[in-house]
Amino acid sequence: MAVCAWCCQEMHARIGCTVTVFNHFEDNEPRPRIPFGGELLDLGRHEYCPDCLSPLQGFHHPGCDIEQCPCCNKQALTCGCAVQFRPSAEALMAALDAYGNDREGGYGTETLVYTDIYALDKYPVTSVFHWPSGADPLGWWFFAEERQVSAAILRVTPFKVLAAKDSEIARMLQLPAGKKAFREGRSSDWDILDID
Repeated sequence: MAVCAWCCQEMHARIGCTVTVFNHFEDNEPRPRIPFGGELLDLGRHEYCPDCLSPLQGFHHPGCDIEQCPCCNKQALTCGCAVQFRPSAEALMAALDAYGNDREGGYGTETLVYTDIYALDKYPVTSVFHWPSGADPLGWWFFAEERQVSAAILRVTPFKVLAAKDSEIARMLQLPAGKKAFREGRSSDWDILDID
């Protein structure tokens, strides 16, 4: 299960993103997004995007390898035309509402967390942040690698999705607020530090 950080829909349900316009370019000019099947590159015949599972003529979910930038016509994920940004607070709250996340009732396997496309793919989680209450809408970040956060790689998902791939991170839900944890790989010990 992986929730789109923009439209808050479950991507594995093969539903296109509902965000139809890119408006985060440096020139502040909004541009309509290019739907799956409308790319200049010939990808062959597919009913669904091979990367983000958007249906034909549906919009890609952010971070999709196949999406074409409407500004330069190159790969949107790597072209650099759009200013990097985090999902809006409204999008995060919609995701929380959709999953009934009880932030007052403690944390469990249904707790929504931030993660990245790498941790949802095949890479182990190597950094965990538990932000103090009020510092972040979700509080938990589980990343495959510490890197610049952008909407292109950011995802919101129930914690159980990550735990199913790596049972060692289950104990990280006991990480106190205000702490961060790092490890080299799946079999390494965690180093726990204060969040600066």
